[in-house]
Amino acid sequence: MENVQEIIKNYDEHTMWLTTEKNKAVYTVYSHPFLTMIRQRIEQDEIGFALSSEAAKNIDFPIEIKLIFNHKARRTHFQVFGNDGELISEADITEELDPLQDFSIANHINTDTELRKIITEAIARNNGDTLPFYDYEVDLETLVLLNRFPGFPHSFYDAIPFTKNSRNIDDSFIEIAEMIDNYYNIGTVYEKLGLPNKKQFKKAVMENPALLFYAKELNSIPFQNYDVLLKIIRSDEVFEFLSLLHYLPVGHLHYFIKQLIAANGETAAWKKMKANLFYLPRTASAYFILPEKQQRKLLKDNDLWHIHHCMLDPSFNLPVQSKAEDAPAEQIDEYLFVMLRNSLAYQKAARVLGNCLNEYRRENICVFGIMHKNQYVAAVSVYKNRIEEATLKRNKSIEDDADIFMAFTSWVEKNGLEYKRDRCYN
Repeated sequence: MENVQEIIKNYDEHTMWLTTEKNKAVYTVYSHPFLTMIRQRIEQDEIGFALSSEAAKNIDFPIEIKLIFNHKARRTHFQVFGNDGELISEADITEELDPLQDFSIANHINTDTELRKIITEAIARNNGDTLPFYDYEVDLETLVLLNRFPGFPHSFYDAIPFTKNSRNIDDSFIEIAEMIDNYYNIGTVYEKLGLPNKKQFKKAVMENPALLFYAKELNSIPFQNYDVLLKIIRSDEVFEFLSLLHYLPVGHLHYFIKQLIAANGETAAWKKMKANLFYLPRTASAYFILPEKQQRKLLKDNDLWHIHHCMLDPSFNLPVQSKAEDAPAEQIDEYLFVMLRNSLAYQKAARVLGNCLNEYRRENICVFGIMHKNQYVAAVSVYKNRIEEATLKRNKSIEDDADIFMAFTSWVEKNGLEYKRDRCYN
């Protein structure tokens, strides 16, 4: 880390004592325009509380750990020092926080309101003094993400193309991710990526800057009509469409789209694709093995597309299509109701709950995860104002847990939702 000791005297300092019945953790937070650092000294009698017993093997205590948000370099760094002050280990951390898995610091930041508030305020100073997240959405993963990509609107963070089931940028997007260092330089990035010099097109991308990850696809969309292009990039389906262009071989898919445009015109072609987007990969492939007469029929009759249905799940994160203008996400007693906003959230919730929740991402419903102490304990699917399904882990009825069901009932009543017990099932 660069010049940490030289500027430490200029820091604002906060010390926090987090106590339980048997243990006490002391964290000191230093905040500076270019750096935010959390320090903790760990004694031997804190093994099992401050760090795991496994991680404590072959370590001479006391030790000191530092979690450092380098705002200038947009890196978050973790260091462990021995009792002689020598560096034992260090690592950059992604939003997955892997180097912290043996330490309690991540859990304490996520669960202690005051500690999180101090760190959040320090991070906010590098994000225009406000964060694009509700308080309940801010945890250590989010803070690391905000430190890496400062200043962007909420929708940008939902659309970052992380590798499936992880918080690492997919390899095919890393080069562009390095260019997008903060919201205030995206105009320059737009020009470097060679995107169209069209005022409304550029405005639409500036309003939804995660589109920059798909610059190559935006430059190669086989539509020429400018009004249709604007409809595409402003649509809820734009990321699903661009992901197909990114993920699939260029030749076949582009050729099929061009044939679709030739047969129907650009406006009608996009309308057909938009309505059948999830059938597009297999349909485009099947087109090449059909007789000419059936090819012509397929281009005109989109009711035939479902015959060639094949769901293709990209290997990177995508935002879900907009399904609710005002999602009723909130805290009820000890339970947090949070709308799942991207495929990564669906995958994580499905993995924790042990169900097929990830398949709901493309359905015309909203799904809310119910969290307790930062862990998913249930999920609720909502269509318009009606509860379609509410289940615990392994698809057990939400009514099987009295505490969760009580919070769920309060949430339903507070938000004017319709719930029938016989609608939810094992």
